Formats: sequence, structure tokens, C-alpha cells
Amino acid sequence: LSRTSIRLAQYESNEIKLEIDGAGSSSLNVRWDTDNQSIASIANGKITARKVGTTKVYAVVNGRSLACTVEVVKNKKR
Repeated sequence: LSRTSIRLAQYESNEIKLEIDGAGSSSLNVRWDTDNQSIASIANGKITARKVGTTKVYAVVNGRSLACTVEVVKNKKR
């Protein structure tokens, strides 16, 4: 993954990328997952912070799990 940890304000979004070496990388089946959907969700690499806390998001490729720790902090604007 392009990052192994990220800090986001509540309700903020950011994207992480899956960096793959090899010619057939575009045809790989990638499954995105999270330990705690209520803290942060992920879809196609886009992380959306939901509530304050820490969780991990994963890209699962060919049975190998790559993790990124997500820390969600209080949004001072809201």
C-alpha cells in the first residue's frame, strides 16, 4: 500500500493506492476491508473517517493482506 498509517479528521476522506509490480497487475482481484466500519470505511482505496478512534483497513490480494492503520481525530470545524 502507498501508506501504512494515516490520520484523518472526522468525516474527511483520503485515498490510498495499491502499488503492484508486474504486467498483470490490472487484472488482480482486490478486496478492501476494515476492522471497524463505524470508525472508518474503505471502498476502492478511498477511506472515509466516520467516528473518533483507531482501526485498520486492508487490501486483500491473492490471499495476502496489506494493512494501513487509520486514526480518526475530532474535526474542529464541526
